Amino acid sequence: MYECDTVRTEGLIVPPGGGRTIKTAAQEVTFKVTGAHSAVASTFEVTVPPGFDVGAHAHSRSEELFYLIEGELDVMAFEPKVRTRDDWREWESPSGRRHVRATAGTMILVPPGCPHAFANPTGSPARMLLQAAPPPDHERYFEELLELLNSGGEIDQSAVERLRIRYDIEQLTPLRHIPPQAVPAPAVPASAASQEAAPVKEAVRPPTAETAAALPHARSGEPLGPAGPTTVHYWPVEHLDALDFDPLLHRLVREEPVALVRMRYGEGHAWLVTRYEYVKEVTSDPRFSRALTVDRPVTGMTPHNVAPARGIGRTDAPDHTRLRRLVAQAFNRKRAAALRAETEATVERLVDTMMSRPAPADLAEYVSGPLPERVIGKLLGVPRADLGRLQQWRAVILSTDVPVTQTSTVKSDIAAYFRQLADHRLREPGDDLFSELAAAEARGDLSRAELVSLSVMIVLNALDQVRNQCTSMVYALLTHPEQLAALQADPGLLPSAVEELLRFIPQRCGVGMPRIATEDVTVGGVTIPAGDAVYVSYLAADRDPAVFTHPDRLDLTRTEAPNLAFGHGPHYCLGAALTRIQCHAVLSTLLRKAPGLRLAVPPEEVRWRRGTINRGPEALPLAW
Repeated sequence: MYECDTVRTEGLIVPPGGGRTIKTAAQEVTFKVTGAHSAVASTFEVTVPPGFDVGAHAHSRSEELFYLIEGELDVMAFEPKVRTRDDWREWESPSGRRHVRATAGTMILVPPGCPHAFANPTGSPARMLLQAAPPPDHERYFEELLELLNSGGEIDQSAVERLRIRYDIEQLTPLRHIPPQAVPAPAVPASAASQEAAPVKEAVRPPTAETAAALPHARSGEPLGPAGPTTVHYWPVEHLDALDFDPLLHRLVREEPVALVRMRYGEGHAWLVTRYEYVKEVTSDPRFSRALTVDRPVTGMTPHNVAPARGIGRTDAPDHTRLRRLVAQAFNRKRAAALRAETEATVERLVDTMMSRPAPADLAEYVSGPLPERVIGKLLGVPRADLGRLQQWRAVILSTDVPVTQTSTVKSDIAAYFRQLADHRLREPGDDLFSELAAAEARGDLSRAELVSLSVMIVLNALDQVRNQCTSMVYALLTHPEQLAALQADPGLLPSAVEELLRFIPQRCGVGMPRIATEDVTVGGVTIPAGDAVYVSYLAADRDPAVFTHPDRLDLTRTEAPNLAFGHGPHYCLGAALTRIQCHAVLSTLLRKAPGLRLAVPPEEVRWRRGTINRGPEALPLAW
């Protein structure tokens, strides 16, 4: 049913030189086993150059195991009498232990809370295996640390310390890299040098010469120098608070609208297209395939594929056209009109219930959370008693941190649920979308796997998207009082207000599903080679200054261009109309019933969701 949706029954064999490698002058790290493979620990091969000192540090949660393969290192793992801030090699434990010189074959176990360090005082590199549990914190830390060390110049100690705090690392002495005095090396023929420099398995495949020549200049539009085209931006896809916009997307849409990126999971790099015009171009071009992503471990922000392998989001024409037509036929005008009336009545009841409670009351608890549950339950014919389970499954599948083994189990569970529901609906059809799709399966118009995949994607998107969008829209209006006042003065602005809020609110982290170029395609003057993965960012496109005046400003009277919040082209979101209906109903009802609506806490005290691909307030306390 799903790619990787069964528990692994085979082990992982990593050959010599295998794994993704990140290099800097100060350290080289190869990712051997990651959270995508193991729920227990991440395993790395680390090359420590001469003069490198990781600095003494401790982890409150992580346990580490080091095994020195070759070379020598100074190492320590104990609580000293005094934690001095300069050189840990002067430390002594209460029992008289000091640092030791470790040679090949040495193993060091570091439990949580134990200060430890290593440094290479010799003139030759050392190589070791590092196992860190649990994953994936060390993976993210290494990616960001090495990007920081690659930024050039002296090590920014304050930046390193801030980074370490975020990843459960208490820095006790500074990280340093002071290489021994360089000795000129003998000349090496160019061909031999290139062979020596080539890693066994590169983490990132640089663009071709043709692609490099076509890349636009980041600022001036002039051709890039020889170092420019090989730049691959590491994109950690941070969980941002409030309505803060992703800083990398903000920069790329202005400076490098067709760029190379690498994220935390998957393999290699991918192209990221951010400009409005180019995003529409890519999403309308059949030379970019969704179906080819099924067997590709493309770099991404989650350790697993959220979309099912046979889902509508990972198909191309003619299968994609067939599936969309079936959903459109089932969700006909009569059903849509009935659902609109039902939605408006449901919102009335939910808002009345919320306002019958003493303020403050949480909008997500009383309105924006229950609303999509009831709407999707009505649309699909899902019993209300089952909605709690669907919400639990949704939370795991949309998580950015849950191990693959857990998501695989949940994907199997939700698929089994919809298979059973399909059997029930074939025996006892109801007046709902799922019964219509089950009947289509009985006619041979779609397979059982396609039916289940469609249902899963509808549930995942409907439950999460509406909750986040409605809650974020209310937050945006209450934190932009001049816009709220304009809407209250002219309720006729509501349709355009919903569209502007959809454009302005960054409703997700990162990007959605990738595509694969089936041939060389030029986008914005950049040639994307056949076989390369390509992402588009609708968030960035909706902040494109070439299309929207003052794009980072909320303006409910904006009329410049349609937003791309629900995508573009053949894969335009099937649930767009349903989401708009629910958001419109929530805002119109609140405006009418609660003219004094306000946040019950300061904006900075609103808690935002973490560890999931979609953004939104965890809770939104309101008063009226």
